[in-house]
Amino acid sequence: MQDARTAAAGTQVKTQRSKPSLSRLV
Repeated sequence: MQDARTAAAGTQVKTQRSKPSLSRLV
């Protein structure tokens, strides 16, 4: 479950580096 979330979040973090909130979710 977390693997899928980490993959999705990682992709979004790479696309949006200006959103530290996503980094914290990982």
